Amino acid sequence: MNKLMLISLCLIVLVSGGCSSSPSAPTTANTFTTNKPIAPTTVNPTTITSATSAIEISAVDLYAAYEANEVGADLKYKGKNLRVTGVITDISTDLLGYPTVSFGMDSYNISKVKATFNKSEASNVANLQKGQTITVNGTGDGKFMYVDLKNCTVVNTSGTIKPATSVVANPALTTSATSVIEISAVDLYTAYEFNEVGADLKYKGKYLQVTGVITDISTDLLGYPKVSFGMDAYNMSGIEATFNKSEASNLANLQKGQTLTINGTGDGKWMYVDLKNCTIAK
Repeated sequence: MNKLMLISLCLIVLVSGGCSSSPSAPTTANTFTTNKPIAPTTVNPTTITSATSAIEISAVDLYAAYEANEVGADLKYKGKNLRVTGVITDISTDLLGYPTVSFGMDSYNISKVKATFNKSEASNVANLQKGQTITVNGTGDGKFMYVDLKNCTVVNTSGTIKPATSVVANPALTTSATSVIEISAVDLYTAYEFNEVGADLKYKGKYLQVTGVITDISTDLLGYPKVSFGMDAYNMSGIEATFNKSEASNLANLQKGQTLTINGTGDGKWMYVDLKNCTIAK
């Protein structure tokens, strides 16, 4: 009996000793230190720009950047506010009626930087001239056929918006709603070559009386008769006057080389300077 009690006592001592444990060291594997100071971010001062600041670059250098590496040029200039200076080689209107100015890089004006303006800027663009050096502000829009700038405005060298020249009415062109602006085919074509945007403001949608030498008499794809006053030996440029089909019998008696005066509505320029709803002046 004493032996059994002794064995029981030993077991109790062993169990008590095995269950007791000393305090364990704290686990550090997933412990985050929250009081470590965060190093301040250093910003390169050259990258800090205001919302209205612009990257200044010449049209020649902008075009050269895209010729050298279009991907790199996009990273530098696409979507950025640019101030571009160049020599005007063309002033025209795109298919949606927005004024455009081109800074051409070749004699054919095929390679160029093209600046597109909002329609509200038409009066400013109308005062520009081919061969003039100007500065425009706009947003870089990458390259698709041309290096493009969008939402452009005309600025002068001091960076302020160039004011539009007030339009002085020419008494010879001051007409009533039903009167006619008289102009030669050569002068009308020259006006569009000089500045398409300005010519549109003067002549598009206006009732014109145009006199010129017939270089072609034909019918368009829809069967409407038309007369051309060509400005080159190949009849590739000039004035194209389109008549209603009811006027066909009047055109039947015309001849190439004949000087003709017609009445019609100015319809802008797309390949040719266009006149629509024409009639032969009596």
